[in-house]
Amino acid sequence: MRLVSLGAILGDETGEVLLPRKYAPIDLGVGDSVRVFVHTDSEDLLVATTRMPSATLGNVAVMEAIDRTPHGAFVDWNLEKDLFVPEIEQHQAMQTGSRYVVEVRVDKMTDRLIGSTRLGRFFDLEIEHLRPGQAVKLLVWSFNDIGAQVVVDGRHSGLIYSIQVPHNLRVGDALQGYVERLRDDGKIDISLRKLGMAAGRDAQTMILDALRACDDGFLPLHDKSSPADIANRFDLSKRVFKAAIGGLFKRELIELRRDGIRLRSSD
Repeated sequence: MRLVSLGAILGDETGEVLLPRKYAPIDLGVGDSVRVFVHTDSEDLLVATTRMPSATLGNVAVMEAIDRTPHGAFVDWNLEKDLFVPEIEQHQAMQTGSRYVVEVRVDKMTDRLIGSTRLGRFFDLEIEHLRPGQAVKLLVWSFNDIGAQVVVDGRHSGLIYSIQVPHNLRVGDALQGYVERLRDDGKIDISLRKLGMAAGRDAQTMILDALRACDDGFLPLHDKSSPADIANRFDLSKRVFKAAIGGLFKRELIELRRDGIRLRSSD
């Protein structure tokens, strides 16, 4: 709208806001459009910035807790003014230096942007557009006695059961998974392994690659091997492993022996 000593006044039909000089592009002129994020400064006045936060209103992102007070914690969300997470909005007590998945919300009492790790109200329970076996993006936000709780495709609530949770999985980790079951309560059971025929094809490829990497083309695993031995070598369930080696045998690519499986020679 106009340039002032403090920066640039931006506006539209809803009102005006200051873009401080340190955030304004050097060549910014009257009539130019500029993409900004609007929030409140330390004096609770609306202000614009060309820096983009880790998450905007109604979205989630991984943020690190950098300070604690008796009333809550502050997290780094890529702006000069840190985001406050009130104690009542903490799923678990936040610790300085730890990472959390934080939703950006408006505090109804103060009309300020705040953070929350209590994501129950955030999730979209409309999941009819998803299908079992569909690949989805996951963000780990919490752990419980059953497994790892994840944000699915940035909007839905999912669970990876403990038996599939890698020992090194941490809050804030992003990974890919697959829809295993759509639940009546609007939540999703997630598998980290492909399901059905796709899982079988991937398992066959994995086993063939492992056999080809061995000097003698032999692996001491077979249909009587323990689930633990199979999982340690391939991260496959025994059921999927047995189906895979059965498929490879039918394709005449491997030999089945009492002590393991061997790659068949090309001749």
